[in-house]
Order: sequence, then C-alpha cells, then structure tokens
Amino acid sequence: MRSLVSTATLIVLAGATPIDAQTLITHRLPAMLALEAAVEAVTVCSQRGYAVAATVIDIDARRVAMLRGDGAGVHTEDVSWGKAYAAVSYAPIYGYTSSGAAAARPQPPSAPAFQPPEHMVLRGGGLTIKLGDEVVGAIGVSGSPGAENDEACARAGLSKIQDRIR
Repeated sequence: MRSLVSTATLIVLAGATPIDAQTLITHRLPAMLALEAAVEAVTVCSQRGYAVAATVIDIDARRVAMLRGDGAGVHTEDVSWGKAYAAVSYAPIYGYTSSGAAAARPQPPSAPAFQPPEHMVLRGGGLTIKLGDEVVGAIGVSGSPGAENDEACARAGLSKIQDRIR
C-alpha cells in the first residue's frame, strides 16, 4: 500500500513542473472609483435622512475608500467594513453578491453554529463589486435604521460606478 501511495504521489508531482505555473492576473478597483462609490452611498442615505458610513474594500479586504457621513455613529466605520468583508469573503465560495445573502445561508440542522471570523458582519448592507465574473472588491454601508436601507444605499454607490469598472 505504501508503495502505491508513493507511486501515485510521484505521478502527480511529475506533472507539476514550474513551466505549468503561471502568474495570476488580478484586477484592482481604482481609488477614485472606490471613493466615488462611497460618496454616492453616503449621499443617497443622507438624502433619505440616514447618517451612515460607507467603506469600499479590495478583494483582500483592505480599505480603499471610507467616508463617515455627518452624524454617523463611530461604530459605523467598522460595521460598514465588516459588511463589505462578509460580501467579499462569501462571493468566491458560494457566489453570493451580498452580506445579507451570506447571513441567510441555510445551515444543515446537524451542523454546529457558524462562527464568523472576527469583525465580519453578517447583515445586509455589503455588496460585491465585480469585473465580469471576477470579484474585485465590495462596498459596505452601516448606520441606517435597517439592513435593507444600508443595502439600498450600497447599491446606489455601486450603480454609480458599475459601468466604469473595466
């Protein structure tokens, strides 16, 4: 049995030559587009009477742009990032495009309770930003009275830049 496993390992490794390895091509959202999305999200929420923060992150969950609107609570900065973090984390795995969809993900009855990573916020208000099928980031909004309002403002920010993501 041991020689069979060793032989199988050699066959697999023999096919993996450095020539087969290629550099990954990834895309990044420009900072000015990220800022424009954040400003639009905060503006739309403000016009609706909500004091919010909006955060745009890249695929590695690093902040690219963040704006805390007038009167928004100090916690909204971190929560908006946490919603974007949830959206960008779940999109490549499950294909979800929002933190709300990730939060509603059904769990098998026998599965232990899901313990999200620290600072991930599984509530509506985070949306993925895509270039075709590639996730390049996410926008998160926090501070309105209800996740559906946060998500509507995040969607407004995303809509503002969507046609210029290329």
